[in-house]
Amino acid sequence: MTLTEIGSGGTVNADITLTGYDRTTEILTTFAVVPPHRVLAARTVAHVPASDPGIVGVYPLQPEEAASIAALASTTIDLDRYDYCIEAIARETTPMTGAAASR
Repeated sequence: MTLTEIGSGGTVNADITLTGYDRTTEILTTFAVVPPHRVLAARTVAHVPASDPGIVGVYPLQPEEAASIAALASTTIDLDRYDYCIEAIARETTPMTGAAASR
């Protein structure tokens, strides 16, 4: 199956997210959506290569990079408890905002 076969209308809808993985269990535990107008800056901070325009990969972040992207997403993070990445998380409809985005 190709990415274009997933989702409605033959396209994938995704939010670019700052994800936090529990250091003990390595389970995705927390995430914050990067607002669309801040994605380019987040890509730069995370050193996402131009060869990955949709951020299909998962990019581990250094603590200072995670903190910078958290500021772009207007959220706080816990660098002692979580390891952070930037990645795309698929969604079915409109971008996640508010409480749903800060789980």
